[in-house]
Amino acid sequence: MSWRVGDLMEDSYRVKRVYTGGGMGIVYLARHLAWEIDVAIKHPRPELLSAAAQRRAFERECFTWSEIGLHPYVATCFYTREIGGVPCVIAEFVEGGSLREWIDSKRLYNGEDAAVVARILQTAIATAWGLAQAHDAGLIHCDMKPGNVLMTMDGMAKVTDFGLAKVCRGENGSAVSAGLTAAYASPEQMRGDAITCAADVWSWAVSVTEMFVGGIHWQSGAAAGAVLEEFGERGRKAVGLPPMPEAVFELLARCLEYRPIERSGSCAKIAEELREIYEDEFGEPCDAEKPDIELFAADSLNNRAVSLLDIGRTRDAEALLRQALGLDPHHPEATYNLTVIGRSRNERNEAWAIQQLRTAADAELGNPVPMKLLATLFLFTGKREDARRCFDEAAKRGWTGAENAEIDRLRSGETRKELAFVLAKPTSGSDFCADLVRFRRLMDKAETAIVEDRMNDARRYLQMAADISGFGRHPHLRRIAGRLQNSL
Repeated sequence: MSWRVGDLMEDSYRVKRVYTGGGMGIVYLARHLAWEIDVAIKHPRPELLSAAAQRRAFERECFTWSEIGLHPYVATCFYTREIGGVPCVIAEFVEGGSLREWIDSKRLYNGEDAAVVARILQTAIATAWGLAQAHDAGLIHCDMKPGNVLMTMDGMAKVTDFGLAKVCRGENGSAVSAGLTAAYASPEQMRGDAITCAADVWSWAVSVTEMFVGGIHWQSGAAAGAVLEEFGERGRKAVGLPPMPEAVFELLARCLEYRPIERSGSCAKIAEELREIYEDEFGEPCDAEKPDIELFAADSLNNRAVSLLDIGRTRDAEALLRQALGLDPHHPEATYNLTVIGRSRNERNEAWAIQQLRTAADAELGNPVPMKLLATLFLFTGKREDARRCFDEAAKRGWTGAENAEIDRLRSGETRKELAFVLAKPTSGSDFCADLVRFRRLMDKAETAIVEDRMNDARRYLQMAADISGFGRHPHLRRIAGRLQNSL
């Protein structure tokens, strides 16, 4: 199976770039023509799936990866499907390249020493959060390394390639690893023993050590503890790079304990400890905030549904969309997608969808999605005057250039002959983390104002929170608004 730039795969994906250097196989950057986003399409080398059991294991682990859902520090796996007779992963494309490339090109080390240390610690914290989410989903990565970490353009890390690690989970949280990269593998992996999440803790610590060392010069990950000890004897500093903070060194030493049971705790606890170290070092919080899983729950259900729709599993997808609306009654994408399903059955439910989207648009002024979908429905149903009013209202909301460009594209387009399913786009980056901090601060202020009977202040804080793009329908905001209403 081989495609070139410009080829059309399965009438759904237009190939834009081909990456052939991966150890596990080939990666294609392709445009998903229905979703109108770029995706990464990956397939293993044929020899890795030579047996039926290997193929089933690969598909099973990829499915588990897809169930992680949206997460700011995990590259989203949309689904797996056969293309050209080979199972392929359809995953989020992260445009900044891999951490491996950032280390080798020295991009990770741009700037003054303090900026470099901050960048390394932010990457370490983000990847720890990503692994913690995978562990909560019952998945052990087994191949954590810089090559399996992707970077956004603003330098936020996302863990990727869970499916290619090929883990077969067993009882009691242990597993048997069917694949590894020797330089990062834990001692128990190298021995072929059953593993736990502690194996990922080891490989994560090796990866963080490499960032401070500037590259990898050992062949076996089992030697990483000795490498770190020698690094400490040299003053925790590599030539031309800033020194590793002592507190980071001590944390990594605990993560590289030879016996898994003696290693530092869960990845979530490691991330929290590193955030404290970061704040002690720099006097301010790290951008890699603790993820808000509740924020992404309905989005994740919607995206899993769209993934199932893409491979023809309409009934399962519809159930997930209704679950999403159970969590967020005015979820724009789930509302829209149910309308598209209804159209395929000749059901006319556009009036319900328009009312839902209007409510969402009014509740979340900072989010362009409800307005964009509302305009799309108006155009589809031939209500061009209503669509024009949507466009005029959108122009007053002060969105970013990219968001306004999308609205302008819709404004100038012809009436759509058919509707396509829509995704809730994966989110990450420093801007998102700053918005999350602001949202949490406003929620705390609103709760305090309600307790102190300052209802006007509480309303003002809630409205400010609702105006933050992506947060206006947050379940926590709805709960606080309910408390406010009950207090009146």
